[in-house]
Amino acid sequence: MKLKRLQKRSGKRLSDYLDLMKSAMEQIKWLEVKRLGETALKKLPHFPATPMDKFILYYRLGCAYNSLRYFSLALETFHKAYGVALKHRFGPEYPASVSYMMASNFLILKNTGLALSQYRLVEQYYQKHGYKKSPMDLTLHIFTLLGLGFCYLYQNNAEKTREILEEKLPSYQTTFSKTILVFYQHLKGEYLTKIKDYAGAKLSFQEVIRISENLTLASFFGKIHLAVLNILEGQPGSAITLLKTILKETARLKKKPTNNVVICETLLLLSKGYALIGLQDKADIMEKRLKVRVKELDITWFYVLSKEVEQIYQQMESSPAALKNWTEKEPALSVISRTREHLNDQMSSYKPDSETESRSGGTIIGKSPVMQEMYQLIEKVAPTNLPVLIYGETGTGKELVARAIHQRSLRSRHTWLACNTGAIPETLLESELFGYIRGAFTGAQTDKKGYIELASDGTLFLDEIGNMSLGMQQKLLRVMEDNLLWRLGTEKPVQVNTRFVFASNENMEELVKAKRFREDLYYRINTIIITLPPLRERKEDIPLLVQYFLKKYALPRQALPAVSSNVLAILTAYPWPGNVRELENEIKRIGTLYPGTSTITETMLSETLRSPLPATPSTFQNNLSLHQLIDGVERRVIEEALAKSGGNISQTAVLLRCGRKSLQRKIKRLQIISAK
Repeated sequence: MKLKRLQKRSGKRLSDYLDLMKSAMEQIKWLEVKRLGETALKKLPHFPATPMDKFILYYRLGCAYNSLRYFSLALETFHKAYGVALKHRFGPEYPASVSYMMASNFLILKNTGLALSQYRLVEQYYQKHGYKKSPMDLTLHIFTLLGLGFCYLYQNNAEKTREILEEKLPSYQTTFSKTILVFYQHLKGEYLTKIKDYAGAKLSFQEVIRISENLTLASFFGKIHLAVLNILEGQPGSAITLLKTILKETARLKKKPTNNVVICETLLLLSKGYALIGLQDKADIMEKRLKVRVKELDITWFYVLSKEVEQIYQQMESSPAALKNWTEKEPALSVISRTREHLNDQMSSYKPDSETESRSGGTIIGKSPVMQEMYQLIEKVAPTNLPVLIYGETGTGKELVARAIHQRSLRSRHTWLACNTGAIPETLLESELFGYIRGAFTGAQTDKKGYIELASDGTLFLDEIGNMSLGMQQKLLRVMEDNLLWRLGTEKPVQVNTRFVFASNENMEELVKAKRFREDLYYRINTIIITLPPLRERKEDIPLLVQYFLKKYALPRQALPAVSSNVLAILTAYPWPGNVRELENEIKRIGTLYPGTSTITETMLSETLRSPLPATPSTFQNNLSLHQLIDGVERRVIEEALAKSGGNISQTAVLLRCGRKSLQRKIKRLQIISAK
């Protein structure tokens, strides 16, 4: 009755929608919360709203998405709430509560690195503030410890998970609610599965089912884990019987997104089980049922699930005792493969190997551990709509990574644009990014869309974001918060849906401390950070890169030249200050000057590589800090480059391979007097 009374006066103020959402949440009507929140979000530009109203709207809508298993949408919405809380300096309990929710969603999507970083922020809050403010109470702290346990387990650190289960959580056991007990037993079951104590794991998941009082989501997932254990132990009949039981039980429930998650996971495992025992017809039926339901799921979550199913099969395949109980293995792989192909129609995916190629032709090369980690991170963050910040020195391939993120996202069929903000004069940058209408300024003869609007529904890559003025940063923040863009000269905003990927070769935290970058914008863009290693830190990739560039610049039908061991040793030993770009230019130069050569020799290398580096006297001094020593080195290098260019700043920037504005700031900070 309360909800109906509130609905009669809805639509006039944002507070009306917030009251309705609160009432629906109390009645656990998450679909209604979602509907109300999305309606309020569309009307938000027309409502007078306080920052706290916006925070509550984003938070409650994020909770609805999370409860309905739309994890990627939940992350995007919680991220907005997080930005509002930091921008307006709410109490520490507000960003901490959002960090917990973001961590939980990252964890479900198996993005354990980002989940771990958010859970640690929550832990830091508890260490500093305790349980004084709602919702940061003891219960949430226990859930945080459970979340940390899952993170460590998925990162193959079973020992840390054991510490949480056996040393940290027992001290709170007297306060455990039924829900906490379910999660505790679930974590214990997964931990025992990881260490291959399948009997103990079964007892834990049976306890999950008992505590859950049968027909609940937790109960279904407990049964699914029991089926997985049967698969790992080589008991196909038991696994299939249990999975069929789950399907029958879910068929009696109302159609909800939460139930659809259980059904899809069950169908995927069941199709695999049928295929493994040679019942391909039944496997195909399960697959068809699955395809109908996939479109209703969070695609990112299902992509992660399909990979987990592959891993379960691979784990079983490595056990001869389990494998001999199964027959007709190959059909199972084809079932998973066809399901993944159907999924790939909606989301482009890739398997990290020694190279990753985007549809536009740019290629990321490398099989070193640090590059493999980067590939995995790209794979996890690409399907979300969250902004990404890429760090890396000049020439490390920041734009290639940004393009790879776009090509593997749900936006891959839409526009990709790149803009180097450091290369565009400040007077032109605003019109380039935001566009303008006819008559906005002298020379504006027609309306023009800016980069942000042109990339709507796609991805916009903004390089050298640290060079942007504070005023421009404020306008960009407004677009990111409200998804509304004001062209120069207009009185009405334009709705945009642009995903931003940023890049910088400067430390953004230092820019914030120096008041050169807005703190609120920094916290808006730093949730997902990808750091590209310089080439000198992944030297094992140099031979791969050399072969790739030789092939790239070879003449048609020309055999690739061999590379002598001396040359490879020189290339590997060189520090490559210009990174991959410098190596590419070196190979391109050799291909141009020595076409048709059968072997690349030492004499073909440029003078820079062939000449040994001059001995450098030690610059360590006890009375100087590391920053002072670095400043001294930078000052000498810049002064030498200025002398070579006759004091010309632009030419010096070219010599040093850095942005002109960035160089000017360094000259000013280091108090260097130009030769001119």
